[in-house]
Amino acid sequence: AGNALTATAISAFGFSTGGVVAGSAAAGVQSSIGAVGAGSAFSFFQSLGALGEGILGTAVLPVAVAVGVGATGYCLYNEYNE
Repeated sequence: AGNALTATAISAFGFSTGGVVAGSAAAGVQSSIGAVGAGSAFSFFQSLGALGEGILGTAVLPVAVAVGVGATGYCLYNEYNE
């Protein structure tokens, strides 16, 4: 159950087996950071999305939520401070 939940959370954020989903929160983050560095949190979550499964179980879910909240805040901050 944990793996399915984690995979769902990662997918809902916009990380998929085909890459970052256009129009998703992940796409918004990617457009705001530009080039994605190897080993970054963004590349880590895209790797999980590319696998199509939550290989780390429920341990990833709180991290995914924290990254999502942080990324959304970052995007909103940039949007309103341009």
